[in-house]
Amino acid sequence: MAVAMASLIKGTVAICISFIFFCLLMLIYHQVAQAHSDVKTIITLSHEDKSVINLQFEVDILNLSQVLALDTNQDNKITWGELKQNEQFIYNYLQQNITFTSGEQGCLSEFRGLKGVREKFGQTYAMINTEMVCLKQENELKVNFALFSDIAYNHKGILNVNTGQSESIHILQQNDNLIALNTKEKAAFTAFVYEGVTHIFSGYDHMAFLLLLLLPLSILASMRQQFVKAAAVVTAFTLAHSITLTLAATGQISLPSHLVESAIAISVVLAALHNIFMRNSNSNWKIAFTFGLIHGFGFAGALEELTSQQGVQLLSLVGFNLGVELGQLFIVACILPLFILLAKSAFISRYLITFTSTILGAVGIFWVIERLA
Repeated sequence: MAVAMASLIKGTVAICISFIFFCLLMLIYHQVAQAHSDVKTIITLSHEDKSVINLQFEVDILNLSQVLALDTNQDNKITWGELKQNEQFIYNYLQQNITFTSGEQGCLSEFRGLKGVREKFGQTYAMINTEMVCLKQENELKVNFALFSDIAYNHKGILNVNTGQSESIHILQQNDNLIALNTKEKAAFTAFVYEGVTHIFSGYDHMAFLLLLLLPLSILASMRQQFVKAAAVVTAFTLAHSITLTLAATGQISLPSHLVESAIAISVVLAALHNIFMRNSNSNWKIAFTFGLIHGFGFAGALEELTSQQGVQLLSLVGFNLGVELGQLFIVACILPLFILLAKSAFISRYLITFTSTILGAVGIFWVIERLA
């Protein structure tokens, strides 16, 4: 019986190690293959009467250059002249991949020109204006959003609606989206919760930092100690990033995004070095709080991208932060059972801490170089 139990434990531990190793490989692959996929298209829809709807599109030029031959002289630069030369092709691409329907009838749009470019969130956006007329005027629009689906499966749109009497924000997925033109902000709360959850799952630097802080718990033999120290780490991280997320989102503090992202990458490297050379789980909650303040600015940058036209409102801030916490708790709930199993073998857990910290530390160094450059 004891031999069978030992074999079961060893097999389970081997599966856990293989799973973590697979996740690390997927993390590295994602950094190479999906580096630009999180840039969002911003659409501003405004109308005071339903007869004519004004639309302004802000589209990332790098994404456009991947689907359209904008670089006509092939010098690896997209100039204003090249954008103007190809503005009709850009409009046609938008018209084919973003369609509006009212009352089962398509809305007709008319191109009003390429109005300019602007720098935002470290990217350059082309601004395209159109006018749209819906033959059947309803309070709801169906938006089929398929922009850049051939180069980024998760590309999203941010639709800002201004009716003159109300304002609302909608997050467009790559499919049919039903938009109520008279939606109040409360209706968008669940969308921001969802975005908070997806941000923590796609925020590999945040996940790597949290995983590194929780790794030393795997050498604790007591399950109670693991839960207590995990709760301390998560609480400290949550409290810290909630403080700076709120301050940054409400405009009290503003830091350059490239410095914030670089500092987050540095936090991953330092957490990895701490595991390799010190491995003292008693101080991990202090590390979580200290660098959690920096991570909060990163969360604020992601929220700002979702609310760039109208500014961050209370419900969107609360919803996004709630989503981040739910995603974070889900990750911890998945990790802790693995650590309980790993604690059965001190040798394997110690080896895993060193191995995992080395890999994540190397990825963190790559992030630092990439972001500072």
